[in-house]
Amino acid sequence: MNTSAHRHVGEMLHNRIVGALELRCRRGEMLLIQNKRVNWDTCQSGIPGATAKDRENRRIPFNPKGRLAALLKRRATLGSDAFVFGSVNGEHQPTIQTAWETLKLLANGLEPRDEKEGEEWNRQQLQRIDLRWHDLRHEGACRLLADGVDIRIIQLMLGHASIQQTQRYLNVTDEELRKGLEVSWKIKDDRFGWLPRAADATDAVPSLRQIVPNLSRRSRKVGFSGWTRTNNPPVNSVTQVFGLAGSSCR
Repeated sequence: MNTSAHRHVGEMLHNRIVGALELRCRRGEMLLIQNKRVNWDTCQSGIPGATAKDRENRRIPFNPKGRLAALLKRRATLGSDAFVFGSVNGEHQPTIQTAWETLKLLANGLEPRDEKEGEEWNRQQLQRIDLRWHDLRHEGACRLLADGVDIRIIQLMLGHASIQQTQRYLNVTDEELRKGLEVSWKIKDDRFGWLPRAADATDAVPSLRQIVPNLSRRSRKVGFSGWTRTNNPPVNSVTQVFGLAGSSCR
């Protein structure tokens, strides 16, 4: 990465993608987070209501041993007023659109064109790629759901006004529904394992997809994991540039 275009997608954009996946906050909210909003006693990052879309204060926990914590520690050396996801020196970065668009092109094997006549070509390629920054927030929330995190917790992290909004946002798949139910089944098996099982219990019980064949197919779109929860395109081509790709968001 030694051209002017490649320099746009270095460490700073990597940090912002980590922030989007781990904090699951909106881009505008994320860019306004300052070091003084990070509470190391509780391992939480604060989103002031003044910068939030819903005008509500939020405190988002982070893994003290995770990649976001490592990033926050590095940026903490810039001072309490520095912006975590700002410039190299901690100044507020109001927009990251150029870097984001450059990364999308490079991640898809396309070299951005600098000439004025190349601007239209860049725009056409970006339309074809059809990937928004908001998809990273969605991806982060999907990974939580696939890991079994309660949807009410995800609602609070996303700052949604209602759980119904979060349900529509995530569009739970039959695989995740089964995974959630298996937790309950295991608890019951451990608690009542002494009870005799039905003599006719076999492995021939139909799957959810057999019972409701259109449950997932209504949102089918082939991506890196084979399925997607909504019409949002998969983000793997971008996140794998920095080794941040996952496999839990269908």
